[in-house]
Amino acid sequence: AYFLIPMVLFLAVGVLDAIVSLMLGESSVNDPFGEIAYNLASIAGPGVFVSLLLNIFAGFAVQIVGTRITIASVQGKKISFKEGLRLLKPQFWSTVCHLFLFNVLIFLAVAVVVSLLTLISLVGIIASFSSLLETSALTAGQVITIVLFVLLIIAVSIACALLYLRIALAPSAIVAEGIGPIAAIKRSWNLTKGSFWYLVGTVVVVSIIVTTVMTMISLIFGFIVFFTIFTSSAVTTIISSMAFSVGVSIVLTPMECVLLNLLYVNMRFK
Repeated sequence: AYFLIPMVLFLAVGVLDAIVSLMLGESSVNDPFGEIAYNLASIAGPGVFVSLLLNIFAGFAVQIVGTRITIASVQGKKISFKEGLRLLKPQFWSTVCHLFLFNVLIFLAVAVVVSLLTLISLVGIIASFSSLLETSALTAGQVITIVLFVLLIIAVSIACALLYLRIALAPSAIVAEGIGPIAAIKRSWNLTKGSFWYLVGTVVVVSIIVTTVMTMISLIFGFIVFFTIFTSSAVTTIISSMAFSVGVSIVLTPMECVLLNLLYVNMRFK
């Protein structure tokens, strides 16, 4: 159930995505030199919006069923494919809304941080170029200022990544405990208290595994693209793209879901 349900969901999304792209004419075409030409619709058309919504919805569904299967497994229950699908039903739409709001909050927080870092970077770059235009050289103080700007950006980026570890269990808490996004963030923060380096080590190890898997998948589909690179068929291109997307989703999404859910359960035990 843990792998079949994501496979079915993402395969369905991939097929729907391909159908929408073909109906709207939003497809990429490979020329004989391997360059990809995109029309304007393929960049910002309705098909892209539909594809995004479908993938977000499928991701939420996998999160919900994955968490509930994890909880059932911890309780000693063996969940079949049909039983796994039934686990989607209880409070489905309210849970999807809570997961969506959580992701919106994270997106807004990231947007604010990125905007501030971009502003700081622009100020530093403009000040540096102004000094170069005036004196054709940077003073020691200006060099130190630039270094401090760079260190600040690195420090803030690392701090954001580390802070995210403290709230990474919020989606699992939303599904398992039926709470809202704010309460789930507080719950995740409390659950991860005193286990920071354990989380860092786990994420590093899993990142290595995920990177290896991604590399293998990319190599496999790289050979497929190499053998079909001289075709200009939009259907072939869309099918190849769909197969790659579905393949990555089927492998990586359950892995990520397993990691977060088991960490959540482990933190609750602790």
